[in-house]
Amino acid sequence: MLMQRQIGRRWRLACFVMASMLSLGACADVSDGAGDEEELEALAAEEHPDLGKGNGRDVVMIGDSWMYNTLQIEGTGGGITPALQRAGARFRGYAIQGVWLLQDSLFGPAVPVQWDRAVRQNPDIKTVIMTGGGNDVIQTPGLQADCRRNGPNCAALLKRIGETLGALWKKMGDAGVKDVLYVGYSESAGNAGPNAPTPLKNGIAEICAAQTNIRCHVLDTTPLVPERGLAIDGIHPLARINNKIAAAILQKLEDEGMRR
Repeated sequence: MLMQRQIGRRWRLACFVMASMLSLGACADVSDGAGDEEELEALAAEEHPDLGKGNGRDVVMIGDSWMYNTLQIEGTGGGITPALQRAGARFRGYAIQGVWLLQDSLFGPAVPVQWDRAVRQNPDIKTVIMTGGGNDVIQTPGLQADCRRNGPNCAALLKRIGETLGALWKKMGDAGVKDVLYVGYSESAGNAGPNAPTPLKNGIAEICAAQTNIRCHVLDTTPLVPERGLAIDGIHPLARINNKIAAAILQKLEDEGMRR
């Protein structure tokens, strides 16, 4: 009977998650008649307990200039990393401005190499907060224009970006990471339009949801970044906007019970 109840509870939890994702109606109960939403939310919390707040050493930040930059003349405040620090977070930072996701560039090694460096320094990592893929688009000649017209070259590059992110997230999960939060670029940033690496419109959210060995989350910054909230380059959010993004990240970490 206990095993049957546990199976039923897990089935209702899975159904609750899928129903939430797909906006479906209530799930059919298969066990003891208790299938209300409060119990299912409690089951979700039981499956993924809040990992709590620590000293920040088991949370790392990787990515490009959206995550960290030295573009102070443009008023970015240094990106998301300094904004998180201003909000009191003391996470480990490895992001480098200008770098690509798919390969090394003149600005430095690719984003996945930052993950490798973080592991070498201290493998106890529970949460990863990251950006990546934007420079692969804006620094590739002709890609921005191709993305604006939804061209094949852009589609092929975005597919590679998604595959690389998926492989990186699996690698993180295999190493013991519990959660990864991908911070997507806003549609207002850059000149590639909505086909740039924004998480809700290019398949990244679906790749994230398909991960099986790590809890994967996306944060769409489009609602947080108006066009007038960007620096003069039209790519990087101003300091006040990075503060908003940092606040949204911290709220997401808390709401989802991620280590923070």
